[in-house]
Amino acid sequence: MIRRVHWKARAAGGNHKVEKGALITITATKKLTFNGQFSATRSKIFASTGNVIFGKGAVEKLFPEWWGAIPDGSTDCQPGITLACASLMHVDSEVGTLSFASGNYYFLTPVTLYFDSYGDNASMRLEGTASISNYNQKGTVFTGAAAIASMFIFRHTTLTVSFFYSFECQHISFISGAYGTTGPVCALLSKGSGYSSRPFIVQHCTFKGFSAAIKSDMTGT
Repeated sequence: MIRRVHWKARAAGGNHKVEKGALITITATKKLTFNGQFSATRSKIFASTGNVIFGKGAVEKLFPEWWGAIPDGSTDCQPGITLACASLMHVDSEVGTLSFASGNYYFLTPVTLYFDSYGDNASMRLEGTASISNYNQKGTVFTGAAAIASMFIFRHTTLTVSFFYSFECQHISFISGAYGTTGPVCALLSKGSGYSSRPFIVQHCTFKGFSAAIKSDMTGT
């Protein structure tokens, strides 16, 4: 059982249960790998930007709350979600889903993901609790600040280079932060040269206040 620790880097085997309130700190340039079963409540447990890797069978899903995201509609969740995505897509990761709770995840800036940083054919899956029958009323909601162009940007480090990734998103309501005036142009933006996503799947999601829900920019600029 983990109460409060500071690890620079090591592989952790065996079973691990993190108590609520415990914080794990990993030096920014290092990574910590959990190979045994891992469990923790939906609260912040990782207190730095070091890489956290979950091996096969460690967990079924990751929670952005582990990296500090709070779905209260005002806390900027972008940093926590970005770190959670980095863990999800790491070349050594054996986890495929990032699970979001019911609540409002606020984006002050976009989550920008450089898929080529995570190896060939990187993939990610976002899973919420929203229902189309409860249009933007209940479940997982993503709200973007008025000044940002989109909530998620998928790209290659060099825009003129083709890259390939797979993406899936389901049961999430996307709402522009300045609905009716100005706000994010689109919720999901893919930037690169050529057709990058294989496949790109969005199911049971709703979009409100955008000029386009999903946009693919293949200009390489």
